[in-house]
Amino acid sequence: MAEKLSRRVFLHTAATLAGGVLLAACQPKVVEKIVKETVEVEKIVKETVEVEKIVKETVIVEKEVAPPIEEVTEVTVQTAWFAQEEPGRDFWQRAIKLFSEKEENADLKVTLINVATSPEDMLTSIAGGTAPDIYHTYGGTTGSFDVEDLAPRGVAIELDDFMPTARYFKKEEYYPEQWEQKTWNGKVWGLPVTEGGPGCCAMSWHKRLFEAAGLDPDKGPATWEQMIDYALKLSIYDDDGNVDVEGFDPLDACGCCWPNWMWWCDSPGISEDKRTILFNQNHWGDFLELIAAIYQGIGVEKMAAHKLAWSYWTGHKSGFPNGKRAMLLNGYWQPGEFVSVLADQSWEIGYDWPPNFVEGKKAMGFGGTHTLWMTSNTEQPAQAFRFMDFMMSVEVNILNFELRGGFVLSEPLLKVLDVGRYKGLDWFMKMRAEADVVYSPLATSSPIGAEVNKLWNRAVQEAIYDEKTPKQALDDITTELQESLDRAWEAME
Repeated sequence: MAEKLSRRVFLHTAATLAGGVLLAACQPKVVEKIVKETVEVEKIVKETVEVEKIVKETVIVEKEVAPPIEEVTEVTVQTAWFAQEEPGRDFWQRAIKLFSEKEENADLKVTLINVATSPEDMLTSIAGGTAPDIYHTYGGTTGSFDVEDLAPRGVAIELDDFMPTARYFKKEEYYPEQWEQKTWNGKVWGLPVTEGGPGCCAMSWHKRLFEAAGLDPDKGPATWEQMIDYALKLSIYDDDGNVDVEGFDPLDACGCCWPNWMWWCDSPGISEDKRTILFNQNHWGDFLELIAAIYQGIGVEKMAAHKLAWSYWTGHKSGFPNGKRAMLLNGYWQPGEFVSVLADQSWEIGYDWPPNFVEGKKAMGFGGTHTLWMTSNTEQPAQAFRFMDFMMSVEVNILNFELRGGFVLSEPLLKVLDVGRYKGLDWFMKMRAEADVVYSPLATSSPIGAEVNKLWNRAVQEAIYDEKTPKQALDDITTELQESLDRAWEAME
């Protein structure tokens, strides 16, 4: 349009100048006026051309900076860890939203699959080609990630080739224990996410309940024998004989999984070379006797009914934050989580090292069992890793910290973490420096991790319900697990 305007103005100007020459002798003022107007027109033409040039260049720059999105790729991630909509526990929904809001991720859609799974179900889904791109697995129960079990099966994609593309983390900014359980044959098979903080786990208790029972509110039980005594003294019953306040459930929270008890029993469950099951040795029998003594002392059926009324861990409906359990073995996330779930904020919580079968020994686990790993089913590994990478970011860890006090410890996070925000968190932050021994999740991993968890839980139930003596229950699972372990090694070798 500017070019047409320029030609039209030019022709008009030329004609005007030609006519002006003829009139010059008799109409000097008219000629002067025409010349002046012509100069103004030429100025407008010049400015119009310049504007047209700028517009063209601007369009070109816009096309280079923001090309249209031609295709959106979907990546699926499955987890049942705090994926629900309960206040403060919609962590995954919020993290995915943060990822999607970033301009560079406009080509990627992340879909959350909020479904619990088991190791057997995961393997079946992968074999059938129906598994998600990414699994978030954790703990020693359902859906656990055991690199020595999964990596040799070819069901996960090793991540070393993707690590150099990471934008949000550097491996060397984390502690060695955080990577040990994710590494097999020198390759990394998963990323440490959501939980991997300074200390796990502590003995915690309600000070007011200790006072009511005539116990020192500032001191937890020092030995496991004392733990039995405290559990019985702190239990309160209603008029019908039902448990109203439970002194201690050894299977609640961190007590749910055998790896944690390995620290406090001072007894390995498997040898360092991962060739021998050791549940029939050391203090494992003592531990099962401990559990049986508490359950049978309070009442097995009564404790089962109490669990139905007040669930485990530290959610809004759990026993300990509602003052319905007096003691709990739990991790560093508890102080932050209690800001929103503790039923009465005036309740004081005490923290100390858990008892150990070697009296006075301070043993802890570090590194975290929460793992984000990519399944062999994925058809878009680069895009899947981009999301996995983001889940390691300081931004996501701060989100987790603000929601419930959880995080994965790293050098960049330590620089911005407000430890003083949550009462009691400083106690956990000192655990690693004070510990006599620090175990990583690798200490309990094995080529038959899923089966170990299953049979261990069976032995616990057999001891609780007095179906077998603790020794017999442990002898039986040791024999079965050893046979499975031998077969697993034969298959791998």
